[in-house]
Order: sequence, then structure tokens, then C-alpha cells
Amino acid sequence: MAPLMVLHLPLLSMKKYNDAVKFNLQFTSLDKIESMPDKLRWHRYHKGLYQFEVAEYLGVERQTYSGYEEPDRDFCPPEHIAKLAELYGVPAEDLTDEYNLFIY
Repeated sequence: MAPLMVLHLPLLSMKKYNDAVKFNLQFTSLDKIESMPDKLRWHRYHKGLYQFEVAEYLGVERQTYSGYEEPDRDFCPPEHIAKLAELYGVPAEDLTDEYNLFIY
């Protein structure tokens, strides 16, 4: 008998998939997005990443990163913005809003 090999495949739950579809329908282009949390979410969805994967890349807890994507959050440390820009392959200015550009 051959050994049974089980592959671990991450599956996207329907709720998460539907949330991503709704978000992408709401914002068809990055130019239409003004807030930093929505820009971060847009880039993450388009890279096909989960929040925990981005949090691991940044070296923070998933709850910390999910806070960056919350609408009421208005600050993300500059070193995290730089790493996110590197991950998504965009300039750091593309990830921030006017408020955060002013702070940096």
C-alpha cells in the first residue's frame, strides 16, 4: 500500500470571498480610494493574501495588522508602510492617505 499523502491547501471561506468581491466591486481602481485602510485592503486582496500572512511578513500579530485595515485607524508606523510598499511593489506614498503623508 502506498502512504496517503495529505496536502494542506488554504481554502478561502465564502464569507471572506464575498467580502473581497464586494470590496473590489465598490473600488474598481486604486485611484478611487482615499483612505489608507482601504488602500491596504485593496492591495492585499489583489495580491491574494490573508491578513495573517501580511502580519507575519511585518513581524506583528494578526490583530495589529487587522487594526491597520479598520476604518477608524488613522496611523500606521512608517517602518510598516515601507515594508508593505516593498511587499506590494508600490511606492509608500501610494499606500498612505493625506493625513499620514502629513505625519511622515
